[in-house]
Amino acid sequence: MSYRRTHLCMACVLLLACAMVIAAACGSSGSSGGAAASPQATSSGGGSPGSLASPATSATPLTDAEATAVRALTKAYWDAYNTRDPEAALALLSPEYRASAGESIRSEIGRLKTFGVKLGVTEKSPPEATGSGKAKLLVTIKTPIDTRTVVMQFSGGGDTWIITSAEE
Repeated sequence: MSYRRTHLCMACVLLLACAMVIAAACGSSGSSGGAAASPQATSSGGGSPGSLASPATSATPLTDAEATAVRALTKAYWDAYNTRDPEAALALLSPEYRASAGESIRSEIGRLKTFGVKLGVTEKSPPEATGSGKAKLLVTIKTPIDTRTVVMQFSGGGDTWIITSAEE
């Protein structure tokens, strides 16, 4: 086999490995819906929740301060992914969610670090109340191979919120 062909084959293998890691990191395992995001994470609001929207709830709407706090928490979580800091990401989770998804999140962030991948996150729908002291926010995760929607669930109130799940 020529040098050129060998070099091309090795590049193809590396590209395939990257694609598999990215797909796994973006929630194909289903445990955390984990995906990484980039510093481009925005809170642009707007956007239709599409088919993932739940029926209207009778919950009290989030105040502007609460929506801002949920957005800030979301940005901090995805920034922790992008800076390859699993402990910072885990610190933003409820104890129950951390216990169930912690190892998966550490693994996903490790794979992203190995392949030097940073992914983009944008807000797909604004934060909304889903019950007393509960909220959700949909984000779009852009990877080098696809785009996915992650539903993030929160618990708290005022300016103190915690992530209770982040799943595709």
